[in-house]
Amino acid sequence: MVVLIDINLLEEKEQPNRLPLFTIGLGILLLFLIGAVFLWQNQVLSTEQERLQEEVQMLQAEQANYQAVGEDVEQEQRRELVEAANQMDDAVFPTVALVERMIALLPERGYFQSYVFDNSGLLDIQVRFDSLQEVAAYTNALSEERYVDAVEVGNILTESVDEDLNQFEYRPRYIATYAVTIHKQLFREEVTADANGVDS
Repeated sequence: MVVLIDINLLEEKEQPNRLPLFTIGLGILLLFLIGAVFLWQNQVLSTEQERLQEEVQMLQAEQANYQAVGEDVEQEQRRELVEAANQMDDAVFPTVALVERMIALLPERGYFQSYVFDNSGLLDIQVRFDSLQEVAAYTNALSEERYVDAVEVGNILTESVDEDLNQFEYRPRYIATYAVTIHKQLFREEVTADANGVDS
């Protein structure tokens, strides 16, 4: 058996070192990947920023709309409150002061038997008097009041006298029915002026 030995007397060429090229290539590839990731991230952030700006604009528009609606609702509630207060002012009437003034006009022995006042300003009263002259005087006194629009005398009844009573000690009583129309605003003004100490 023959063994052949290969002997190379030529100097071997040095293999070029590829590690620096490989490192440079890897570095360029890495830079390219980092740049691509950076561009992608930048695009994602830009898209997110645009979306957030649109959302902020929508929220601002909704807020402006809610404020406008809220202001409208608030103004409507204020208007309703003012109307309710005005209706309460119209509904509340100083009837005690009215009755006191009606009684103050009565003669010394005259007095109310009944009275009814409705919201329209109509006062129905039954008054007892000693004489027909007192009925006439009271009717005249009522018609001279500034806040009285009209005075109507309905019935004038004579109360029957018990036969057991002395005719000279007891005078027959007259019962007059009145329908008095009150000008409510004028009466309110007079009551307010009296409360403030101003002569009406």
